Amino acid sequence: MSYKSRGSHKKFTPKGRSRYVASDDEIIARNQEILNLEQSEGSDSNDTSDDSENEVPETNTRVSNEFEPLIEVNNPNKTKNSVEKTVELSRREKEELRRQKFERDKMKLMAEGKLATAKADLAR
Repeated sequence: MSYKSRGSHKKFTPKGRSRYVASDDEIIARNQEILNLEQSEGSDSNDTSDDSENEVPETNTRVSNEFEPLIEVNNPNKTKNSVEKTVELSRREKEELRRQKFERDKMKLMAEGKLATAKADLAR
């Protein structure tokens, strides 16, 4: 049974095989090669299709339409909601906010003349 040293620079999977992580340059080069191969295969198929111009070209609009939803669905899990950290208020802070709101509402009602004390003041 062989043991790996603690300072090993390679990452190992649970199965014991080492992982290879490609750099950005390698990924770009690989994607460029794949794109070049697809274009060269596409040009070969275009040469053969030029002989028969009566064929109807395939459209990609059908493929894109297949994935569009037929019915608009309101899925709450579809959109990511922004998670904001909220601070829990203490009991005293909550009571203070309730008291301030009560005072604002009271002053508003007094200005409109809807309270009994406001009616008495207006009657004088």
